[in-house]
Amino acid sequence: MVANAPMRVFRWDPSFIPNRESAITLVWVSLSGLPIHLFAKEAIFAIAQGIGQPLLIDRATAQRSRPSKARVLIELDSSKPLPPVRLILPYGNSAWQQIKYERIPLYCDHCYHQGHSVGNCKRRKDREEVANTGKGKKKRRKDQRLRERRAANQPFQIQLLILLRSVKEDEEVESGKVRRRRTPSMKLLPGLIPDRQVAIQRKDG
Repeated sequence: MVANAPMRVFRWDPSFIPNRESAITLVWVSLSGLPIHLFAKEAIFAIAQGIGQPLLIDRATAQRSRPSKARVLIELDSSKPLPPVRLILPYGNSAWQQIKYERIPLYCDHCYHQGHSVGNCKRRKDREEVANTGKGKKKRRKDQRLRERRAANQPFQIQLLILLRSVKEDEEVESGKVRRRRTPSMKLLPGLIPDRQVAIQRKDG
């Protein structure tokens, strides 16, 4: 416990993703009815390797003071199905080994967290409920607008066009009179600013 919150420590793996809880967990496994000559640590580890990675056996198993079962701590992937174990005994005989897992946690393949199965995943149920109601459609439209707004707010470089409007004075003759005609001209000055494309008109003269 850290600050009154449960904390698990597990071995780092190259496939580690920060927002996904690891499915690797430690589980005590009981091998009931195991033949007494197989209580050696090497034999138990060889059997347990069919389930996961064996780490240690408990004191009673090491001292052989509890012949009814052997207990071994195994590191296994709780997201995968648990295989049965069949023992190959001397003289060609074989038998199924009874296995009991002690408090193996459930793992959800939807939200990637331990503690519940996919069928009881609250996030999955909430997503399905929202998708099947009118609120789901409104929420999807709202999310789309939000994504568009966020995309519009992303910084980028575009061109600024500044329109310089100057005036030329020409003379023309109309009905025997001379009058001045004002003819605007336009010039483009490109630039770069982190904003939408704009055009600014400015009069000179």
